[in-house]
Amino acid sequence: VYGGIKHFAPGTMTRISVVPNGFDSHRFRKLPEIVKKDMALTVAVVEQERSFYMKGFDKFIETARLLPSFDFLMVGISNEYLNRLERDLPKNLKTLPYTDTDELIRRYSESKVFCLFSLSEGMPNTLNEAMLCECIPVGTQVTSIPEIIGETGYIIHSQDLSEYVNKVEMALRADPQLGKVARERITSRYNLESREKKIVSILSGS
Repeated sequence: VYGGIKHFAPGTMTRISVVPNGFDSHRFRKLPEIVKKDMALTVAVVEQERSFYMKGFDKFIETARLLPSFDFLMVGISNEYLNRLERDLPKNLKTLPYTDTDELIRRYSESKVFCLFSLSEGMPNTLNEAMLCECIPVGTQVTSIPEIIGETGYIIHSQDLSEYVNKVEMALRADPQLGKVARERITSRYNLESREKKIVSILSGS
């Protein structure tokens, strides 16, 4: 259940109405002038060691290293933290600092696959935004991630690096049509209009 109710407060009996986030499918959409690349993308604000591991950037780097024939892009890691990394980054991995929404949409639009390797999440905006831009999602089995992805992508069930590599490679080799199905899932389940109607209904007691 979104908001982490089932995960963080199991057995809750209080009457609760869950209203998931809504996303603007008109703004977040694949830009028609951009062609998808065989590239995997991850996005998060990473400025310290805790967020680096919580967002699974370590797994993303190692996955890129083991799939050298594909391109990988990491968005959101600070230059200060990047400079502290002791390991050499693989040549097929590029990094960008966190950027504005328009630039993110361009990156979503050019990436065939979006990876969310988090150890903990609520209802991640980046996953929904990327799926709206027709990225095929690959995510960990954490709170709402599997429910958001559904049958439109790939779920990682363990911390075994080989599963990360296998699932990302499967997504990179999948039919691009799966990305369009991912967009349809978000537009039908998590749109702004439905969120607004549900909130109004709850507040009015109808």
